[in-house]
Amino acid sequence: MRGEEPVFPWPEHLEEGQDLHAINEWFYETNRDKPLEQVIAESNETFDRVEQAIATLPEDALLEPGRFDWITWTDHGLGPAVVRGTLNHYRVEHEPDIRAWLQQG
Repeated sequence: MRGEEPVFPWPEHLEEGQDLHAINEWFYETNRDKPLEQVIAESNETFDRVEQAIATLPEDALLEPGRFDWITWTDHGLGPAVVRGTLNHYRVEHEPDIRAWLQQG
């Protein structure tokens, strides 16, 4: 929104479009000792911030491919990249494992 490239929390040598498994591992190691309630609360806060940020952008900013130089892992605009990179990623890759883990408890 300010025209700045976002600063990602993981180490700089990891690239979002190329090092997804390493980034997931970094998140796991960073959060593994936190209580589940805290992890869920932080996750919900992150999704809320993403939703608020996306809601403030004009439609052309969300849909125009190449509008943001820092999105290098897709040929789509920011909106589709967010949907694919967050919602679909979590739903397809992580939700089944998390649900199975929760059912064990």
